[in-house]
Amino acid sequence: MDFEQYQFDARRTQNKALPLWAMREHALLGLASEVGEVCGLHQKVHQGHALDVGDVLLELGDVLWFVSEVCDCYGLSMDEVARANLAKLQARYPKEFDADRSVNRPEYVAKRKLKARYYTHAHKGGGIDVNVFSKSR
Repeated sequence: MDFEQYQFDARRTQNKALPLWAMREHALLGLASEVGEVCGLHQKVHQGHALDVGDVLLELGDVLWFVSEVCDCYGLSMDEVARANLAKLQARYPKEFDADRSVNRPEYVAKRKLKARYYTHAHKGGGIDVNVFSKSR
């Protein structure tokens, strides 16, 4: 099965009575909930439960269904999302995963520089006035 066919078939079980904003909220909250289900299966291993890969498979199917609904809310195909993700990863890691390239991604380096600049400013008498958040103010 390919993503296009999956997304087409999954639409059959979407609630078409929902307005777009509610469908988007349903999709995003459902996605988070189902990812939590997968995590919960793994968390229970630390409480002595056996991990049933069949349960993981079913929950990942639910994750996939909600990804499909999120895509529909934004007019995206799952195929284009998958292709864009692979293109992003190819640009980030041209040969294979590289921890140094992961840690030193340009957006992370820029953020670290900004935080370092703020930290230096804040500790020279500048920074946030914490009293601005006080109820008595």
